[in-house]
Amino acid sequence: MIHADDHPLLEPFWKWYIANSVRGHFDAVRLQLEQPDPVPTPTLWQATHVSWWDGYLGVLLSKHLGLTHRVMMLEENLSKYRFLRFAGAFGVERGSARGALESLRYAALELQNEKARGLMMFPAGDIGSPHQRTVPYQSGAASLAVQVAKSAPIAVRSVAIRLEYLGASKPEALLRVSAPRIVAGGMHTKDLSALLQTDLERETAALQTDLEMGRLEDYAVMLRGAGSVQQGWDEVRRKFGVKV
Repeated sequence: MIHADDHPLLEPFWKWYIANSVRGHFDAVRLQLEQPDPVPTPTLWQATHVSWWDGYLGVLLSKHLGLTHRVMMLEENLSKYRFLRFAGAFGVERGSARGALESLRYAALELQNEKARGLMMFPAGDIGSPHQRTVPYQSGAASLAVQVAKSAPIAVRSVAIRLEYLGASKPEALLRVSAPRIVAGGMHTKDLSALLQTDLERETAALQTDLEMGRLEDYAVMLRGAGSVQQGWDEVRRKFGVKV
C-alpha cells in the first residue's frame, strides 16, 4: 500500500497548493462544528463523499483545528496522484480483504501514535449524490475505531459535506461536523457501525434542512475564496454609489 509521507519540504508545499486550489474554486468554505475540543485530540472523521474536493476539504478542516491530517484514498486513485501522500493521503485496495486489513492497521497506528491527528474516511466508498438521506455505508470506520479503542478512547465525528451555489458565481463548500462520539474498548464493530451510520445520516439530513430553511448563520467562514469577476464588479459599483 502507499503510505502518507511527512516530507519536511514537500508537505508544506502541497498543503499550500491545496488551500490555494480551494480558494480559487470556491467562494468560501464554511464550517459548523459542534462542541469544539479545548485541545487537539486524535479524531476519526467519517464523511459523506460528494465530490473530488472532499479530501482537500479534509486537509483544511484538520489544519483549521490544529491537527495533522490523514485521509484514506483508493489505492488506484492515489497511484495516479501520488503527490497527495505528502498532504496526508494513504491507500486502500478496493476488493482486497488483505489490503483493507493492512490499511486499517496502518490507520490505527497513525491515530495511536499522534495525539493531534485527524484521519478522514468516506464510508460510502465512492462519490455519490449529496441528496441521499440514506447514506451508503461500509463498516471500515467502525472497524478502525474499535481497533484504536483497544489502546485508548478515540473521538469519532461525522462530517456532512455540500457544495452549493448561494448567490455568487462560485459555489460554497459547507461542512457540518457532529459532536464527538467517544469510542472506548469493548464495543463491537457491528453495533458501532449502526450507531455511526445513524450519526452520519443525521448530520446529512440536518445540513439539508439548514439549506432548505436558509439557516446558515452558524456556519463560520473557515476559508474565504479569491474574489470572482462578479464580486470585483459589484465592489466597483458600490464605490460609485450604485445599488448592487
